[in-house]
Amino acid sequence: MKVEKLKSWAMIIVAAAACFLAVWQSVVRWKPCSGMDWMIWTMDIACAVISIAYVAKYALILKRSKQN
Repeated sequence: MKVEKLKSWAMIIVAAAACFLAVWQSVVRWKPCSGMDWMIWTMDIACAVISIAYVAKYALILKRSKQN
């Protein structure tokens, strides 16, 4: 049980850091001018959305383990 909680907290921290980096890079790279720049900017946004989903997933796991 404790290993599951520790893993969940670690994944939340990693996902939050990835989200921070993705959002920061998308702000820095705003106003892309070429096709490749748009693709990189879109991938930054996609990474942020996916990392938010990971935070929500592992927060739900923590909530379930707290209820048991």
